[in-house]
Amino acid sequence: MKSMGAAVLFASAHQPQRVLNASRIADVVIVDLEDAVAPDARADARTKLLEISTQLDPARTIVRISPAQTADFALDLATVLKANIPTCMLAKTESADQLALAAPLKVIALCETPLGIVNAASIAAADSCAGMMWGSEDLALELGIANSRHNGRLSPVLEFARYTVLFAAKAYGRASIDAVFPDFSDDLGLRTETIRAVEAGFEAKACVHPRQVETVRKAFLPGTEDVAWASNLIAQASLRDEAVFELDGSMVDAPVVRRAQLVLARASSAARTRSDHLEDT
Repeated sequence: MKSMGAAVLFASAHQPQRVLNASRIADVVIVDLEDAVAPDARADARTKLLEISTQLDPARTIVRISPAQTADFALDLATVLKANIPTCMLAKTESADQLALAAPLKVIALCETPLGIVNAASIAAADSCAGMMWGSEDLALELGIANSRHNGRLSPVLEFARYTVLFAAKAYGRASIDAVFPDFSDDLGLRTETIRAVEAGFEAKACVHPRQVETVRKAFLPGTEDVAWASNLIAQASLRDEAVFELDGSMVDAPVVRRAQLVLARASSAARTRSDHLEDT
């Protein structure tokens, strides 16, 4: 898969035109065969995915398939393989063994149950794991939490799950995707939550509506002051032989230089992703 990009947009497989539109708008489209499709419509959704599969970029497409313990799992898996899409998202992932069942696909593990959160590290360690995502709404339901967010902030226990999955992804070098922000009419809430995800180190945030895509992209884009700081620091570091030096009243060492490099890499990645997106459209 190409660089994940910041904005990952869900689209239901039973609405093929929305899937195609999402693939043009977002950095990555997640074609949903699970929660967004009613149980009695899933066979039709699988057929519709196959009908449009040649119009999708395999490098920017993920298919969310049903949990491993359900009857739809094998049918969904067969559909993804037939569509020649190399990456799936396994709903309600709870163990590394479940990822093996999806072979030979690469898997984005969606941890959205207590067991999935508890096993996040071993899941991320699996060879076929391409990335980790956590799900706030399903997890809140499993925990018996009435509201996933209070006054614009995630419930503390959900914050714990969020960072548990993030640490697992970072420990094993997997992509990290933050949960969806369900209220697509609340741009400020989405931006605030996305900025926190960026500051924590997530690489992408999932979206449930096209209008969320630009808000997420902008939140991931480093500000001009951050880019200027990073560029100046890297330039100064290249002129010095010492491993530690003072710059503008602050001590600079290897981790600070690395942070500056990450800022520039994120800015470059955002520009590259946008260029790829424009070419594809």
